[in-house]
Amino acid sequence: MIDVARQVTRIIAEETSRKEEDISRESSLSNDLGMNSDALLDLGLSLEDHFGIEITLADAARVLIALSTVQDVIDLIVQKTPR
Repeated sequence: MIDVARQVTRIIAEETSRKEEDISRESSLSNDLGMNSDALLDLGLSLEDHFGIEITLADAARVLIALSTVQDVIDLIVQKTPR
């Protein structure tokens, strides 16, 4: 899971133009990182491409659109990634 966390943090850093070290698992996507709905959509697409998964509308509503944290995104990717 550490590798997934590192990859998710890197993708979020790229999407938000922030340094990876400035992003923690507790960072709020919208409040701390300033991601609006368009940025969250872009993040979802980047995560799908990178991990080869599908993020459904239900996933997006539950995790990406809500006031969620980086950890919530990591948890979603771990759940969606085949083992």
